[in-house]
Amino acid sequence: MQRRRAWILVAAWLFGAMVPLYGQNLTYDTGKQVVPPDYATIRIGRLYSTITFHSAVSYRYTTSSGAGTDYIIDGQRGTIIEDGSDIPMVLAFDFRNYMPISAHSDMDFSVRVAYRYYPLGTQEDEWTVSVPDERISANFSTTYRITPRLNGVIFDRIQYVTDFVDFRGNEDDAAGRPYERVDNVVGTTLTWLLSEVSNLAGTLSRRDVIVTDNEEEFGDQERVEYVEGLTYTRTIFGRITAGARVGATQREYSDKTRPDTSQQDYDVFIGNSEGGGIPLTEATTLTLSLGTSAGQSDATDTEESSQSTTVTGSATLRTQLTKHLSHEIRYAHGLRSGFDTDFEESDSWGYAVNYTKEGAYVRVYSTYETVDSSDSDTVPYDQWVTGIAMNYPLLSYLTLETSYDYRVIYNGNASSDAVVAEDGTVTTPPAESQEDYFTRTARIGTALAIYKDVIFRTYVQRYERLSDLNELEFTRDTFEATLAYSHQF
Repeated sequence: MQRRRAWILVAAWLFGAMVPLYGQNLTYDTGKQVVPPDYATIRIGRLYSTITFHSAVSYRYTTSSGAGTDYIIDGQRGTIIEDGSDIPMVLAFDFRNYMPISAHSDMDFSVRVAYRYYPLGTQEDEWTVSVPDERISANFSTTYRITPRLNGVIFDRIQYVTDFVDFRGNEDDAAGRPYERVDNVVGTTLTWLLSEVSNLAGTLSRRDVIVTDNEEEFGDQERVEYVEGLTYTRTIFGRITAGARVGATQREYSDKTRPDTSQQDYDVFIGNSEGGGIPLTEATTLTLSLGTSAGQSDATDTEESSQSTTVTGSATLRTQLTKHLSHEIRYAHGLRSGFDTDFEESDSWGYAVNYTKEGAYVRVYSTYETVDSSDSDTVPYDQWVTGIAMNYPLLSYLTLETSYDYRVIYNGNASSDAVVAEDGTVTTPPAESQEDYFTRTARIGTALAIYKDVIFRTYVQRYERLSDLNELEFTRDTFEATLAYSHQF
């Protein structure tokens, strides 16, 4: 397993390389103009680069109860061995590089190398070689022309990704398991310009998902997906576009105890050619879609074939309230492949307010989602997420940074009873499906620019999860003050 993972990571390095805080891409595009980047400060032959040195020393105090929780640092989990005081020290180098390969291809890649030292032993010292969000990607595309009105694109997009997820596949940075995989999509699109106001576009693609670690837990996610789609779009009333889509997806799983599935989607939509909505007023736009989805699963040795059908639709209303303030209301109903089930039918409602002005940023958001599985033995659930994130400059050199995030999982028909299969296998439901629970994160801090390359940051954070089930509960309180220096060569 380790050897397999190592080879995949080496291949991902060769194809996509690595970048901290930037997207990593190896691209081939016949329509792209290859030019040296603005950020480069060092040139060696065809290699353009910039190197940034980072150092930081902190005082950190943590205290926890229950199961406690760890930290996600540079896409990797940092385990807290014991609570209390420590003086973390970090030395790091960020290498961002660019290399033109040919007239139509180039590579933008970077890597962060860091050493973290914890003199009081609250965490293990470690060397890390990492990328932001553990995400490496490469993109290849080339255009082709059959006739002046019939054009196509061939593409290949590959990513190496690590997400921390719960058993349902939802993001959970506190208690989630690392789900590492290579995700590759190769395919082609073909666009036929029927007239000056209408076109017909088709797509064919294949997606491969390969689990690179922890196959015992995530082996049933390995699959091949085939997608076929056809979209007709027509411009009406100036900038407004309307159209119809039809799509089909087939999923073939490597784990033969999991049934293969297929899905058909049909819908009509209306919006505008810039990707926004129908202009209801000078400040308000509306985007609408309506359709239907049908899914089928094949029979296996332990399961019969099944079908799921539902009406689908979405609506998004956006309003630019002032020059700096906007809000958005959205609703969607749809059918999708489940993380550990054949299909899920979901309803989601969302609202967000955004304010941006001269370095100040405020976002208030709230979403509510209900999810019901096609598997009658799977517990349906609702998820509510609400919060606020704000960066506000108090002075030209002092910024207030604060955030609050509140997440609730409501489990319907929750049960802790073990399930006995026909072969005698006993399965206990995951703790997260047995009781409702909520996770709350509150953080407030400041960033003080002492000098051009020197920043002093402080923050206080509380991370807690509460539930009637004791094994789900934990809290962690953290105070940290950091003096950081960085220099770009």
